[in-house]
Amino acid sequence: MKACPPGKYGQNCTQDCPCLNKEACSRFTGSCYCSAGYYRHACQHECPPGYYGVNCANTCDCNVGQSCDHVMDKCLCPPGYSGPQCQRSCEAGSFGLSCAKLCDCVEKAPCDPSTGRCLCPSGRWGPRCEKACDSDHFGPDCSLLCRCFHGAHCDRVNGRCLCPLTWLSPTCSEALLIQTPDESSFSVSHRMRRTGKRST
Repeated sequence: MKACPPGKYGQNCTQDCPCLNKEACSRFTGSCYCSAGYYRHACQHECPPGYYGVNCANTCDCNVGQSCDHVMDKCLCPPGYSGPQCQRSCEAGSFGLSCAKLCDCVEKAPCDPSTGRCLCPSGRWGPRCEKACDSDHFGPDCSLLCRCFHGAHCDRVNGRCLCPLTWLSPTCSEALLIQTPDESSFSVSHRMRRTGKRST
């Protein structure tokens, strides 16, 4: 029996091969010879995640949860990972597929290894962490409101109030009390108001 042209099989080569993806078939039975990465009678399916090769007979050797190329044993790492088995997270300063992109953040801020979004440290905000918090905000992305009174300075990193000399408490809301020799006490802040001096 003579060889049939591509895509044909059977006696006198009159029948069409049922194979998809331009696969060849047996000239006698019409059974498809699937290339690596495909399976089923018409080679219509790619290997399911986690398998590859001829008849999808091989198991991927990738990190847990990662798939491989359905044709050959090459792990398909998600953004943020690299290495033959996707076993390495991106190093600081890089992100994306195969960790090939560089972060564009200022103040040595890290970026998300998957998306590249800058992860601003406390006291900074903006797409590149290029802006310092306003005087009344602090924390990551300047998302927290300062609670300082009487003109106290708010630390933009931790929100701690730096009180003027005559005020106390975490929020600088309590006047400083001085004990006098006669065991009476008075507020320095209140006394400054009575004498016409401005409290800080």
